[in-house]
Amino acid sequence: MPWRADVETWFFTYVGPQAVKLLGYPVEQWYEKDFWISHLHPDDKEFALNTCLTLSKSAGSFEFEYRMIDLSGKTVWVHDIVKCEQQDGKPAELRGFMIDISERKQNEAALRESEERMTLAMSAANLGLWTWDVVRDEVWVTPEGRRFFGWEKSAVINFERFIETLHPDDREATRRAISRSLDRGDDYTVEYRVVSRDGGIRWIATRGRVEFSEDRRPLRMLGVAVDMTARKHSEEVLRESEERFRTMADTAPVMIWMAGVNKLCTFFNKGWLDFTGRTLDQELGNGWAEGVHREDFDRCLEMYANSFDARREFTMEYRLRRHDGEYRWVLDNGVPRLGPDGTFLGYIGTAIDITRRKDAEAELQRNRQELAHVTRISTMGELAASLAHELNQPLTAILSNAQAAQRFLAAKPSDLQEVHEILKDIVQDNSRAGEVIQRMRVLVKKGELAFVPLDIGSVIRDVVALVRSDAILHSVRVVLEFNGGLPLARGDRVQLQQVVLNLLLNAFDAMKDLPASEREVSLRAELDSAGMLAVSVRDRGIGISGAKVDKIFEPFYTTKRDGLGMGLSISRSIIEAHGGQLWVENNQERGTTFHFTIPTEAKVER
Repeated sequence: MPWRADVETWFFTYVGPQAVKLLGYPVEQWYEKDFWISHLHPDDKEFALNTCLTLSKSAGSFEFEYRMIDLSGKTVWVHDIVKCEQQDGKPAELRGFMIDISERKQNEAALRESEERMTLAMSAANLGLWTWDVVRDEVWVTPEGRRFFGWEKSAVINFERFIETLHPDDREATRRAISRSLDRGDDYTVEYRVVSRDGGIRWIATRGRVEFSEDRRPLRMLGVAVDMTARKHSEEVLRESEERFRTMADTAPVMIWMAGVNKLCTFFNKGWLDFTGRTLDQELGNGWAEGVHREDFDRCLEMYANSFDARREFTMEYRLRRHDGEYRWVLDNGVPRLGPDGTFLGYIGTAIDITRRKDAEAELQRNRQELAHVTRISTMGELAASLAHELNQPLTAILSNAQAAQRFLAAKPSDLQEVHEILKDIVQDNSRAGEVIQRMRVLVKKGELAFVPLDIGSVIRDVVALVRSDAILHSVRVVLEFNGGLPLARGDRVQLQQVVLNLLLNAFDAMKDLPASEREVSLRAELDSAGMLAVSVRDRGIGISGAKVDKIFEPFYTTKRDGLGMGLSISRSIIEAHGGQLWVENNQERGTTFHFTIPTEAKVER
């Protein structure tokens, strides 16, 4: 927009029609008093006035930039080209041309802001930008990049100066990498060490790209450098840590394994590989599972997968094939690995050969079963008199009925109806004797443990039936305090009967000095608060002194005057083998109560 103004008053004497487009005001308003001054941006008013006042008196022409406010209140950047007309050697009139440079200023501001953001981002990311003018052999580097290389701000950098900054061992490799990029046009990617003035070492990773002329001559290389000293140090520390771990793992007297987050194994120590006789590559991933005994395979993998998904520690036993083909029992314990921030990294575990322990446990179990059998035989010996009485009753009845039947058959005529009734009695007495003999055979028989679902009430009732005659001989009243509806237990019927039988006979013996009217034993069965089946045998005997409470379950300790009664230690072993507990308490008034618990079938399955 062209304009003219009075040199003394700065009032416009002429403005071009473009004035409306520049600020939005009608042309006639530009001629008003102080229009130009009043529409200057407040922050530029002093600068614009002083510039115009000073330069209009000392120079023939000048240019300057300032901001004005348009009709809508927006800021407009103006580039003003001013010429001062002289008359008689004195300033007479100002002539000029205003150009709207708002868009240029906005672009410059955006570019400057972008460059500032990029510089800030590069600095925050620890990056240094660089450009190498191949033709003039000049290197430009951002301040952050100069810091990496230890170059001063004013230092002139060329290719050889860059090479001299590098560690001697890295110079030739870097030269070759740059030469290859210039020749082929490949991206330049390399890591090298920079040696500072004090001898310190800094690791730099850099990546660049070559720009070529139309005739394929290299013009410049542009790239970015990053300081990776901290990462290299961390990698070195990690490498040393891994080496120490592998050394420790390979010398440890256990087999060690590691798995990643995908459940696949990533490491096995020398102990494991020596045991299996396989290579690391064969064992990695799921290869180790090839050595697991097929009878243990599904259970083993299910335990491993479920524990892995739940991120919980696990312990399992399984058979693993040794290098000589023999399967050995191993105890494997795995624990989750977590990073410093709690991130799940996988599992680490150890395994040991427990075959000797398993053999010893099996031998111990056989010995316990043998001892339990001997104890049952001994207990049955104590019941010999009562069992003989129990059998004599039906046998005597059978004999009497048989003799009576003979008499009825010899009579003329024979009374067949009476003979029929007698035969029914004989069958019933025979069944009664058979039940006694069957209960005796079950307890005396020697066999393997069989953990099966069973009714604890039925177990107790069978034992009570077996000792009925003994209870009568000792004048003991046996009271059962349980009803149906209890959940099934899981255990070995014979061994649980042995426990109940032993506790009953001990109760009988504890009350033999009492008056017959006071001899009573009660048996209770119920479900306790922990979901276990709880059985108690309560007597009204002499009780147990405090000094003996802790000893009565010890092996070879006797609770009877004649040296018998050693079954309590066997009973406790049986209950503990069932996953329960056996203990004794003195009653508040008189006598003792033996308690034992065993799991329900549902609890075992969980």
